Amino acid sequence: MTDTLLTTLTERTFSRSDIAYRLGVLKEFLEFVFFTKGSTHASKEEIEAFDQQHHRPAADITFLKTLPLPFLEAFTKDSFHKTLSELDAQAKKIPAVSLTIPVMLNHAQLETLGSWVRAAVGKLVLLDIS
Repeated sequence: MTDTLLTTLTERTFSRSDIAYRLGVLKEFLEFVFFTKGSTHASKEEIEAFDQQHHRPAADITFLKTLPLPFLEAFTKDSFHKTLSELDAQAKKIPAVSLTIPVMLNHAQLETLGSWVRAAVGKLVLLDIS
């Protein structure tokens, strides 16, 4: 199951730092759903409630909204910490392409670069940018 979740996550994420950050956002969202709201499952409606209460950056909310419903439904109150840990461990095993870039890249530039690198290398890799 975590292979499918990781595939979904890496379709939207191109760097090691973004994977770690987005797993943190996902953890915060799921803790809100299961413990603050007391819901039994995550849904798109819960994302709006999370945004209202936590005032996360727009990019974080957009990321959560782009996740398909089956991805969100794969997490349960009893297993989400374990599943997130497994996702983190699997993400650390993905090969990295290290780049030193003298400027900060915005999300669109990072996505363009990440897509190009994956196409050039011919497999799933994450960028490690410094």
